[in-house]
Amino acid sequence: MVWAQGGGSISETNGSSWQGARRSYFQSLTSTAQEARDLLLAETFLTLGQLMHLVADASVPAHVRNDSHIFPLIDKPRRNFESWTQHNLGKLNLSPHPVDSRLFQLAVANPLAPEPISALWDLEVYDGSDVEVTVGGPIGLAEYTNANFFSEDTVFKAYPHPSPEETDLGDIDWSCPQLVEAEDGKVDRRIYIRKLVGERLEPLLAIGYFYRDICNWGCVYYPHFDDVVFASYASRLVPRAVGYSRALLDYFFRGEIEISAPPSGVYGQSQGGEGGFGEVRLMARNLTPEESMGEGSLTLVVRYRVALEDPFRSGEVERSPEFSYIVAVFQDRVSLPTGGDPVELVFVLPRPIPLDATDVSLLLVFKGQLGREAEAVAIGFKDVSEPTPIDVFNNMDSICLGGRWYVAGSQEAIEAVDSDGNGRADPWEWDVYSHTLQSLYIRISPFGVAASPQEHNFVVQGLPPGRFIRVGYVIADHDYVVSVDGQGVGTTPQDFFIHPEHLWCGEDKHYSPCFAPGKGIRRQTEHHTDLKTCCEVLGIPFCGDSDQPGCCERLRIEGCSVENYPTFYPFRGVEMWTGTTVVNKNYPPEASCPWELLEPPP
Repeated sequence: MVWAQGGGSISETNGSSWQGARRSYFQSLTSTAQEARDLLLAETFLTLGQLMHLVADASVPAHVRNDSHIFPLIDKPRRNFESWTQHNLGKLNLSPHPVDSRLFQLAVANPLAPEPISALWDLEVYDGSDVEVTVGGPIGLAEYTNANFFSEDTVFKAYPHPSPEETDLGDIDWSCPQLVEAEDGKVDRRIYIRKLVGERLEPLLAIGYFYRDICNWGCVYYPHFDDVVFASYASRLVPRAVGYSRALLDYFFRGEIEISAPPSGVYGQSQGGEGGFGEVRLMARNLTPEESMGEGSLTLVVRYRVALEDPFRSGEVERSPEFSYIVAVFQDRVSLPTGGDPVELVFVLPRPIPLDATDVSLLLVFKGQLGREAEAVAIGFKDVSEPTPIDVFNNMDSICLGGRWYVAGSQEAIEAVDSDGNGRADPWEWDVYSHTLQSLYIRISPFGVAASPQEHNFVVQGLPPGRFIRVGYVIADHDYVVSVDGQGVGTTPQDFFIHPEHLWCGEDKHYSPCFAPGKGIRRQTEHHTDLKTCCEVLGIPFCGDSDQPGCCERLRIEGCSVENYPTFYPFRGVEMWTGTTVVNKNYPPEASCPWELLEPPP
């Protein structure tokens, strides 16, 4: 327990300690060099494996009863418990025994082992008196093993439990021995002792059939540990070794942070596409059950690849094989209470995320007090969109009249609505003229915030009819809502109309603010381990658990990688993303015209 947390003294220091695992884990997450990240992560898991070894050792009676033993003895599998398990791996139940979730909260303060993982070994619940406290509630694994099991040289001695009074030793039916295969391969008669208090065991020990005849009860301390006894021990101890080891892993990785979009609706925004993304905004919330994050540091890691071709087109593009990393530390120390409201964080990046970034993700790393652990590490991960263009096309140089496109303001368009034949479109008829986009406010949000002069990410002013503009770029969720609001104004003295203060929302047939689903660009490689998902993605028949040929059984182990890339759509001579197309009001309003029939502007 003490050794797992560093050794407890200056002269004896464990380099593979819990604290060491925390350090290498944090460094692996926040390093900017891929090789260093990989090596540090490997070191983390190596250390965790060594710590799990120390946990599992507490399930070995000889370890917790101070009984020196030699292991392994490959040629003598029945010499001790560890040797027996080594020779009977295929017979072991490796299903983890559930560990009480309160265990770490009940850890006893110990200056030599200050972190709550000490509870995995010893909760100081069992003091050698009442063995019943070791079952049915939170208990350290060393306490449980010490109180309920024998090692080879501590049978009914050295420790108060198990004691003869806790067994059926006085009620043995000597006339009914069991026939078993002895160590020499011959059939032997054995009497087995059951344990009736604490952890009930059947059997606890084996006694030779003739012991009753050759010695008094003082001989029972020299018992047999045979296959039957070791199997009985293993049925209780091995699942606990697995369960407590898993509990250590779960506790190490328990810290969880939820990342979501900030009130602005985007994690990053680049006006006009100049210089990339110099800062990242996000909301962070502590999702760790029942444990608050006290004051600690927050580090943002942006991971991405770089497109080696223009990424703002349809289809696949060549990308850098290696990832790049940008690391930024939040300027203040932060506390995140469990179940609390999300906190908005702004990270100023040491260098901008480039516009040609692909495979972009955000990793938020907290280091500090988490519950009772002083230097815990908690993470939040968010797969965000790649830089996504915000496109606007002012289509008000055209107008849809009666299911056909016309050039706005043309004599042909005027004649289509000129009911009095005076050669113009009057205010009581229909506005068929072209319009300049005087103002357009664009608002991006995950839940549909209306765009307005007060609520917007981008604003477009003075965009002539028939013109396209790429206003900027955002890094956002893969699915969001775009809202627009604005006003168009006339371009010709013939236009006597009083223009509405809001834009027409096209197919929605109402005035702005308009709402439409938005899609962040996804240009990345995704790896799936779910067999059914892989089969569906690759178009291979899914056959459940069958291994018949042609059923993608190979993917059961390997998983599959899926390439995602965007599809831009051509509109009037430009390649647009899912942007905003501003239109004149159709005549009549229920009329519709095919977009693909529009010609590029002159």
